[in-house]
Amino acid sequence: MLHTKTLAIVALAAGVAIITGCSSGTPQTSATGTTSATDVSYAQSRVAQYSAAPDTKPAGPAFDASAAKGKTVWYIPLVATVAPIQAISKNLERALGVAGVQVQQCDGKGTAVGWNSCIQQAVAQKPDAIILESITPDLVSASVQQAKDAGIPVLIDTASDSTSPWQPAAAAQVSYDYTLGSQLVADWIIADSAGKANVLVIDTDDLSLKQAVTVDGYQAEFAAHCAGCSVTVDSVTSSADWGTKVTPLVVAALTKDPTIDYVVAEYDPQVPGVTAALAQLDKKDSVKVAAFNASLEQMQDLDAKNYVSVEVGSDQNSLGWAEADQVLRVMTGQAPVQREATGTRVFTSDTISSVDLTTDSFYSGQWYGNGFEADYRALWGLN
Repeated sequence: MLHTKTLAIVALAAGVAIITGCSSGTPQTSATGTTSATDVSYAQSRVAQYSAAPDTKPAGPAFDASAAKGKTVWYIPLVATVAPIQAISKNLERALGVAGVQVQQCDGKGTAVGWNSCIQQAVAQKPDAIILESITPDLVSASVQQAKDAGIPVLIDTASDSTSPWQPAAAAQVSYDYTLGSQLVADWIIADSAGKANVLVIDTDDLSLKQAVTVDGYQAEFAAHCAGCSVTVDSVTSSADWGTKVTPLVVAALTKDPTIDYVVAEYDPQVPGVTAALAQLDKKDSVKVAAFNASLEQMQDLDAKNYVSVEVGSDQNSLGWAEADQVLRVMTGQAPVQREATGTRVFTSDTISSVDLTTDSFYSGQWYGNGFEADYRALWGLN
């Protein structure tokens, strides 16, 4: 499905002009004002608060998950090859393996056609549950209804904020605190620039995260706390375009406005396209890259001071276990948890040395400092 944008200028109460560009990659520029020291201090305090490892504990009451042994779950991700989803899927499989549940993965490959095809294949195989990962529910609603009609519960990681209302067809739901994550990226930019940043934010039209991330996150945080910031939001049409459309979008934006000094990749898979554009324009030393996901490659870039200046991550590993917790509850007749717990952390050049930048550590959740595996095993009675 192709989503088109109309060019709009949104003037927000705090005095910053937030510009939403069109999907052709031609954003408009915005006016700037001044920011008080109080707002910069606020941003600094938020970054400091979330730079420490979170103490995340599973939500919900204990239950006996042994009754799920031998059941099968189909896992259908947005696209299976990106690092954040690989972290979730590996941990989901490990978690469900503890309970003796088999996982069948079907890669939707970033398209609505692929996602619907996977759901329909799953319905034909009659699994005990289906998990949708970061897929916009509106693009698969008929297929989800088909699964529901067949008596197959569907767990939806909605690609929206964890505080958002549940999708009507969802038997259970799990998500990150996307709004918090994007606000923290904005906070770091406000603090780093002393409230005087010129920011390009890269959005994606076919994800249902626009409200949680772009509007409630970046636009709201800059508007409330950085009147001296100029913020431009520009979009690629689809997550499938990240590999090909991000670079020309950034080149066009920075050619039109050479004063842009921060580029936000709303998701780590966009970062390679951003850095390719900065290399092409010879702007490695004049433009800072800020991103969300804290994937291993981008964290290594942060450590090496290779374009990336800040990463904010929600714990993808514990999210996999939270999804397992929800689907185990559903398959054993328990009430699902209304809001699963996942931790969020800010990583900068000042804190990156505190984490082990290896594949094993990335997939273990050690960066977030919690022992969630043991906690979930105990919760399920499967020590």
